[in-house]
Amino acid sequence: MLQTRTGKYSEKDCANLCRQMLEMVEHCHSRGVVHRDLKPENFLLDSNQESANLKATDFGLSCFYKGPDFLSDPCGTPMYIAPEVIKGKYTHKADIWSAGVVLYILLSGKVPFYGRTDEEILRMTLRGHYNLEKEPWPHISEDAKECVRTMLTWDPTKRPEAKEMLGHRWMREDGTATDKPLVASVLDNLHQFNEMNKFKKKALQLMACNMDEGDLRAVRKAFDEVDLDGSGTITLEEMRTALEKLGNKVAEAELLDMWRTFDLDGNGTIDYEEFLTATTDLKKVNTADNFRYAFKKFDKDGDGSITVDEVLDALKDIGVQEEAAAEIVREADLNNDGVIDYDEFVQMMTEKNKFEEASNHVRNKNLQSLASKVLVSA
Repeated sequence: MLQTRTGKYSEKDCANLCRQMLEMVEHCHSRGVVHRDLKPENFLLDSNQESANLKATDFGLSCFYKGPDFLSDPCGTPMYIAPEVIKGKYTHKADIWSAGVVLYILLSGKVPFYGRTDEEILRMTLRGHYNLEKEPWPHISEDAKECVRTMLTWDPTKRPEAKEMLGHRWMREDGTATDKPLVASVLDNLHQFNEMNKFKKKALQLMACNMDEGDLRAVRKAFDEVDLDGSGTITLEEMRTALEKLGNKVAEAELLDMWRTFDLDGNGTIDYEEFLTATTDLKKVNTADNFRYAFKKFDKDGDGSITVDEVLDALKDIGVQEEAAAEIVREADLNNDGVIDYDEFVQMMTEKNKFEEASNHVRNKNLQSLASKVLVSA
């Protein structure tokens, strides 16, 4: 959902995406269903065309709700959870808050409630303070900001229904949202986490290839079973066939989402290393030996640090440009010396960045424990 199909990105694009999301929410709510996990990752475009429609996926946390009683089990993704969900007393209006968080990200390329941990994110959400003053917000229309404020109304009883938001002058198809491109920093911010993920996936790929021989043989066997024609690569059709043989009937949107996870270089096929990377148990991969192995692979000159040029060299085959490589180093470079040292590399691999943190999915039991902890200390 956060990927744009052209170099231009406007308020009209944001309004179009948010309107389709709210139409889905209104459809669910009118039938007594609360989604409870609205986030960009749970929406896919059904094609690469400019006129592509948004499709909702992953209703795993959805539930039926008719009222008047409240829902009580905290669940969802920390960055998008409404304050009342943390408190364990909420209604379908929690979905409107989540949609508001998504709109904030679409308009600014930033997250409204940032924290290094899930606990910090929940604390910031409970406070309900977010910024509409710093860049790029001075360049964003008042109507757009009004939509954000309205959807992120802290008191759920004053928060609008999806149907009301669809009638807002900025949200309507013929509304006030303009097609003037947003400032470049918004698109840069949206792309930033994609580039960092490419670097981390490349590192994970190197680490996966360094696993125990027994584990590698098992993965190789699974790969060969999916690679039906023995070509050394897996096609989308082969993956679909393999899943059906296993009795897994997967919706097309979910299949495409899975495919994007596997196809790291985006060339339309999955080779063995990509398959290995996507199916590897992180607990087996995230070891000191594997971290050191991957670090040395990036550190070509063996000076104990990874430079922009070394990142660029490692990722040139998947189209990462120098500016993106420099941004990857800046993101991981904690002591601001212009390179990534070993400790920074390990921290990068084990600590989620701000968008990954936003996307971290927390099931009921863990979130309930975390919410209780936050509320006690609030």
